Amino acid sequence: MLVRGALRYMDTHSGLSLLSVQLMDAAFTLAVSPLLFAIPRELRVTANTEDEDNPPLAQLLRSLAMTVAIVCWLAVFSGYIPLAYTIISWLSMMSITLAGLLLVSLLSSTLCATTLCAHGSLGQRLTALGIPARLVNQISVLIPGAINLLLLVVLFAVASSGGGFDPSQVWTQLGFLFNGQTNADTHFVSLNAVLLCVGLLIAGHYVINLVKSWFSQKFFPTTRLDTGAQASILGILGYSAWILIGLAMLSVLGVTVKSLTWVVSALSVGIGFGLQSIVQNFVSGIILMAERPVSVGDTVTIAGVTGKVGRISVRSTDILLDDKSIMIVPNSQFITSAVKNATAAQKPGVFTVTLDLPFTSDLDRAMQVMADTLTACDAVDGMAPVTVDMTSVEDGSVLLTGTATARADLTIKLARPVALRALWQAFHEQGIAVASRQLLLVRDTETPAS
Repeated sequence: MLVRGALRYMDTHSGLSLLSVQLMDAAFTLAVSPLLFAIPRELRVTANTEDEDNPPLAQLLRSLAMTVAIVCWLAVFSGYIPLAYTIISWLSMMSITLAGLLLVSLLSSTLCATTLCAHGSLGQRLTALGIPARLVNQISVLIPGAINLLLLVVLFAVASSGGGFDPSQVWTQLGFLFNGQTNADTHFVSLNAVLLCVGLLIAGHYVINLVKSWFSQKFFPTTRLDTGAQASILGILGYSAWILIGLAMLSVLGVTVKSLTWVVSALSVGIGFGLQSIVQNFVSGIILMAERPVSVGDTVTIAGVTGKVGRISVRSTDILLDDKSIMIVPNSQFITSAVKNATAAQKPGVFTVTLDLPFTSDLDRAMQVMADTLTACDAVDGMAPVTVDMTSVEDGSVLLTGTATARADLTIKLARPVALRALWQAFHEQGIAVASRQLLLVRDTETPAS
């Protein structure tokens, strides 16, 4: 490259004739082109191949180097000296640039892997400040990735500037890549716009999770909203925020309503043929979250299947079944078909408790203990009647359902666990065998101190 620079200086300042300059360029091309054979010979590629001395990548590069050298020599001897000189100059400059950028990439990756990871010197200081080790490890991976992306941009700028590594030309190419170019009718997407969109996605994800966490942990406990209402508010809030982020990304990319006309036209055709069910489920999900005919935690019966609503999204609803499986139901079925909501049928303050008793249990005694326990429970309204019925006989067990009314100053969410605990203690003292999901939950959360 020093010889190449000297040749260019002589070309512009020495006043030599064109023939002399081309002869020197031809000599430079004939001298440098054989160096292409030395580059692939130094490659060592780890590969499980039979011929480890000549891996496929090295063979390919050697073939390409031989082809380029032969083409340059033929061009020189046939009189196309500027073509051969341009090819050799560009390859030489790109080789040096690629080698330098590769060294920078290896340096950044090694530094981050040894010092910035959770076990490194800098990573241990970050974890001592309270930053999770998982986040520190992610940073140690993302920073080299961002540096490698920047190096690729620099490599492309050098390649597109003619391989001369003229700082002004390289800077102009970088400015074009980062800032883009806007004409009267065309707007080219720039790299800074893409990076800004990626930053919006990442920042939006963390901000939305932070806002949802604040609502769930700080605001909702101070209100009387049930679980279904809280889930609906969080769902609508999340989807609305993502729509705003999407609109902001379109604005950053320079996409206007006028430019979206053909997209809307294409979507109208797609909706008419294949996307109508998706749009129908999306609209139905919005209706479910707004009107709340069913909410998270409700016991519903749809298509002959009974279960508890676990999650409502804009496309489908998850129904938790008794066998611990999940049935995914499209939202449109909740709007267009008949749905039985057993939870909504209960009066305000009324809750039910179901117990599974084996056939060997004393049924009358168990029903009497259940009724007396619910009546004497502090969380139950003593003026309201308590009912205990046998609602099902299946799978070798009898299902008992008790209905009670919570005290006026307590909600169902607070009264039902107290009643469950009282039932567990009463059945334990009476020696009555019972297997119930609700009671097992209370038993698991019981502490030795209590």
